[in-house]
Amino acid sequence: MFFYIFLLIVVWIFSICYSFTTDKYNTFLFKSIVFVVLFVPSALRYNIGTDYKQYVDIYSLIEKNGFREIEYGYYLLNLFAIKTGLGVEFVFALMAFLTYYFFIKYVPRKSCYILIPFYLMILYIHSYNLMRQCLAISSALYAYLLFQNKNYFKTFIILLFGFMFHKGAIIYPIIFILIKIINISKIQSLSLFVVIFIMQVFTNQIIGFIGNIFQKNNLPYAFYFSSKLFGFKTVRGTGIGILLRFLCYFISLLCIDGNHKNSSMNRAGFLMLIFADVLVIGGLDIFSRLVYSFYIFWFPVLNNIIKSKNKYHNIIIMFIMAFFLMNLFILLSVSKENPPEVIPYRSILSK
Repeated sequence: MFFYIFLLIVVWIFSICYSFTTDKYNTFLFKSIVFVVLFVPSALRYNIGTDYKQYVDIYSLIEKNGFREIEYGYYLLNLFAIKTGLGVEFVFALMAFLTYYFFIKYVPRKSCYILIPFYLMILYIHSYNLMRQCLAISSALYAYLLFQNKNYFKTFIILLFGFMFHKGAIIYPIIFILIKIINISKIQSLSLFVVIFIMQVFTNQIIGFIGNIFQKNNLPYAFYFSSKLFGFKTVRGTGIGILLRFLCYFISLLCIDGNHKNSSMNRAGFLMLIFADVLVIGGLDIFSRLVYSFYIFWFPVLNNIIKSKNKYHNIIIMFIMAFFLMNLFILLSVSKENPPEVIPYRSILSK
C-alpha cells in the first residue's frame, strides 16, 4: 500500500511543477519525470493483477501453437516479442508505455496538477489488472480530444488502434457520435441526473433485464451473468459512500461551464458515466469494468471546472479529489481474507 501512496505523492509533486513552470526546459523535464514515474513501476511489475497470469498464458499459447483467439493488435505484439526473443516482459512494458503515452498526450499542461493525480486514483491501479482495456481507455481519451477539435480522421485511427487491443473500444465511436448529436443544457442534465439517481431503486431489475438479453442472444460476456465467480459477486459499499459519490457527480454537473464550446458533449458523456455507475452500485462487480470505460468523461469535466471562472472551483476540486483519494485508500487496504491483487508491489528485478 505504501508504495502506491508514495508513487501518488511523487507524481503529484512533479505534476504541480509541470503545470506551473514557465521555462521550456523545465516543462519538458517535469513532463518526462511524470511519465517515467507512471511508466517504470508498471513496466517492471511481476505477477501483479488478476489478469497477469492470463496474459502470460496467452503469450505461451501463441509461442507454442499460434493461438490467435485474441485481438489482432495484441496478438501481433506478442508475436513480435516471441520472434525477437524479448519475452513477455516486453509485452507488459510496451502496453504500459502506450497506455500512459496516450494519457499524457491528452492532459492539458495547466490542468496536469489535478488530472494526473486523479488518474492515479481512479485508473492507474486498474491498468495493472486490465492492461488491454486501460490501453483502449487511454487511447479513447486522446481520441475524444481530437474529436472535440474536429480532427475526425485522426480520431478514427486512434480508436481503431484501441480496438485492435480491446474489442470493448467499439463503444467509443458510437458514444462520441451520440453525444455530438445530443444537445443537453444544464437544466436538462440536472433533471436527467435526478432520474438516474432514482433508478438506483430498480438496479436489480435493470441488471436482470440486461442479463436476459445477453444470455438469450448468446452475446459476448453472457457467461458473466451466470458465472459463480462473477454472477453472484456484488460490490461492497455503504449508504454514505453512495451519497458522496453522487454528490461528486451532482456538483460536477452543476459546475460545468456552459460557455465552454464542448460543454454539452461533456454533460452527455458524464451522464453516461453516471448511468453506468448505477449498474455497479448495489449490483454486480463485473459491471465495474464497464464503468472504467466511461471514466474518460471525468477528465474533460474536471478540466472544464479547473478552467471555469467559478470562484468555488478550487473547493469543488478538493472535495472530489478527497473522495477518490479515500476510495484509493479503501482499494489498497489490506485484508487477510481478500488482499488486493496489486499488493504487495513486486518487480521483475526481484524475481
